[in-house]
Order: sequence, then C-alpha cells, then structure tokens
Amino acid sequence: MTDDVVAVDALEVPEPPKADSNTAGTLTPYMANKLLDHITSKVEYDVPALYVGLSVTASVSESATELSGNGYARAAVGTANSAALVGSSYLADNAAEIAFAACSGSNWGVVHQFAIFDASTAGNRLTKWKALTSDQTVNVGGTFKFPAGNLDIAIPS
Repeated sequence: MTDDVVAVDALEVPEPPKADSNTAGTLTPYMANKLLDHITSKVEYDVPALYVGLSVTASVSESATELSGNGYARAAVGTANSAALVGSSYLADNAAEIAFAACSGSNWGVVHQFAIFDASTAGNRLTKWKALTSDQTVNVGGTFKFPAGNLDIAIPS
C-alpha cells in the first residue's frame, strides 16, 4: 500500500488594503524567512533600525531602482507609535514625520514608490516596492516627507 500524497497550494498573502496613508508592501522573501525562523525558534531575530528608501521607477516591480546621488539618503523610520488591527491587516505607523535630506545638484524627479530597509545603506530590503498614494516631484532644494501617521507598515492577518 502506498501513502497518498496531497498537494497543497501555496497560500497567497493578500496585499494590505490601500488606506489614506502609504502602506508598505508585502514582505520580501528575505524578511518572511527571518520571521518564520524567529517564530519557529530556529533563530532569534533582533529587530534592526528601519529605513525607508525611495524610487523613481514608474512601474511597481521587484526591478525598481532606488534613488541615488544628489543628496539622497534613506531616512530613518523611527519608532512606531501604534499598532492595531485595521481591516484585515495589523498596522504600525510612524509617530513622527519622516523627512529626507534636501535634494541637491540635480532634480530627483518624480518619486513613485518606496520600500523599507534594515540599513541606512546597502543592507536588506524588507518590503516589496510599493506605489505611493500620490507621486511627488522632488526638485533641487526640495525635500520628500512622510507626515506623522502617514507611513504604515502592515502585516496581513
């Protein structure tokens, strides 16, 4: 007698709901693996400092390119001030404004998307690139900001 093999389709994690604020996209495979290792007690995961990065790539995809040069640097996310179940996602939002350094040299152009990283340079991208609620053009002397409460990090429930 042979054992029956049951195929199980991979569970599809839905995108967090689009809110009035900018919600970080789904987790990257890197971050999903870190969380799985942590909750299955394989490896303790120390939460790193979080940084937000920006992209001027128009279409949201994993091949989006992060901005560089002209005064650009990732901005520290800071501490989340609240975490709550909103719809079908658990959300944490920024307690204070997140402001990038002023654009210098040449215009950054139209910023279309953002992602969360675990380092101020290099490091690992923790969320997939996510389109902004509304695009923002950043010219020389201008800055890009997420007002307090306007950047959410979500984990679908």
